[in-house]
Amino acid sequence: MKKLFLALLAGLMIAGCAPKNDPEPTPEPTPEETAEAQLGENEGKPTLGGWTVNTDHNAMMAEDDVETFNAAMEGLVGVGYTPVQVIATQLVSGTNYAYLATGTTVTAEPQTNYYVVVVYKDLQGNVKITAINQIDLADVHTKEVSDAQMVGTWEITDTGKPGMLPGQDAQSSFDEATKELLGVTLNPIVLFGTQVVAGTNYMALCRGRTTTQDPQLNLYVVTWNTDPEGKSSVVSNEVFDIEYYVTPQE
Repeated sequence: MKKLFLALLAGLMIAGCAPKNDPEPTPEPTPEETAEAQLGENEGKPTLGGWTVNTDHNAMMAEDDVETFNAAMEGLVGVGYTPVQVIATQLVSGTNYAYLATGTTVTAEPQTNYYVVVVYKDLQGNVKITAINQIDLADVHTKEVSDAQMVGTWEITDTGKPGMLPGQDAQSSFDEATKELLGVTLNPIVLFGTQVVAGTNYMALCRGRTTTQDPQLNLYVVTWNTDPEGKSSVVSNEVFDIEYYVTPQE
């Protein structure tokens, strides 16, 4: 018995003296894993097709326009809407107002997105909603810039102002990206959202006036990128299809 015990003890001592294998080195994260980690920082924020919806905006609303919007919203449930700007109007027998608004779902996990809400106000001051269309940041409806004059019977309101984008990064990168853009002068209305790529993509709705002998005012969707070195450039600049968003969708 004593010999057996000594044999076992010797075996344990030999095992204890055996060289330990070095731990496996931690592999470097792939670009996809890095992007996922960056997106994880936005956990809990609303996203559309990889876009993080910006909810920090500067609302510039006349008191009458706010009252009209709020009156039209009375009794509406399921989504809470907040007006941001009146982006277009249409004179009919009364007036149609196209509001850019944020809408937040009344759910356990609220989601916020951008919408175009059309409110009709008749000559007696009665109001009603005629259309609510979500702006899907992964698929914004636009027209070619050459169709900038095709705004139909809607008049674009003069809402865009310099310095409207929230945060120094978004505004400074917008200014750099658009400083050499030819053919149109752009003033931002609202930052729709951001997207983590090689650097950061930004998307904004802007008021744009063509720099021609017969200037045309319209709405533009501008997407620009700031690369990892901090250089900003325009990715796309297209006319926002206001007629699509003011039309009731089935």
